[in-house]
Amino acid sequence: MSINTNWTDETLLAAIIGGGQARENALRHLYLLPGLRETVHRFVLDNGGNRSDAQDMFQEALVLFDRNLREGRFEGKSALKTYFVAIAKWRWVTIRRQQGRFQELSPAQYDGEVESPEAETLRVEHRELLANAMGQIGDRCRELLRLYQLEYAMEEIAQQMGYSGADVAKKEAYRCRMKLREYLEKHPL
Repeated sequence: MSINTNWTDETLLAAIIGGGQARENALRHLYLLPGLRETVHRFVLDNGGNRSDAQDMFQEALVLFDRNLREGRFEGKSALKTYFVAIAKWRWVTIRRQQGRFQELSPAQYDGEVESPEAETLRVEHRELLANAMGQIGDRCRELLRLYQLEYAMEEIAQQMGYSGADVAKKEAYRCRMKLREYLEKHPL
């Protein structure tokens, strides 16, 4: 299989929505795209973040970008790069507001709605508790559930995890979900 070196917005969108190796290649292209990371880093650094925050924000934006495209939230009103940067800016603004250390941006700097600080705080706490629980179920289950959460097809999960087929991946995903559920039931909040 050849790797696309002439990515356009249309081919990136089709590859990400299509899934499989094409999706992986498209996301790798975005991850390595010159200028995109720097734009996100510059925004985070200019708005109170450090290098670690900037790297985290870039990676989180990539996950949100991928999910939004696959869920059909991208309306095609901008270039994909512009959409990616807007996601990163929106997320950073949300985090900084939650921390109480961000001044309002003008509409020219920021596109999007921000949820309430309470909702964001609950979401962050929930994410931390879930990450802790995921750390208790083992590396293979954690990786399988990560792929499952990213809505990989069972065939893709089987291939990535080295299972003999989609049915085996499905059974393992069920087993891992039950293992996580059992841990959560034994350790209620």
